[in-house]
Amino acid sequence: MAGSCSFSAVTGGACGSSRGFIDCVALNSCDDDISSHLQKHHLSRENVCEKDLILARAGLLELTEEQLKNMTVCPAHRFTLGKYSQAPKTCQYPKHHGKKTAVTGTHVINFKLAREIKNIFGEATAVGSRKF
Repeated sequence: MAGSCSFSAVTGGACGSSRGFIDCVALNSCDDDISSHLQKHHLSRENVCEKDLILARAGLLELTEEQLKNMTVCPAHRFTLGKYSQAPKTCQYPKHHGKKTAVTGTHVINFKLAREIKNIFGEATAVGSRKF
């Protein structure tokens, strides 16, 4: 795999292969079925596609169509930000002080709340992560 994808600088993670895939693809071509993943992470009420999920988990919530058209994603970032991601089990709400204990239940950060957190605190928060 030559070069790096559009998410290497944003997430700080290294590009690479994953699940037998080695080539970067255009972000706009990411359209796998993610309905079971959304249900597992208590986001089944969201009407989003794989591309939107990847962008939201990277904290890229407000991009133009022109910017999206030029983006690529490597298999490592596609799967760790997309349908194979595992949300942290502790509270991810910024400025939440207190003991970092495991959170259970269905209270997760949805797409709307992730946008609000980004606007208020200037920090990206993983969609599907716990909030209490």
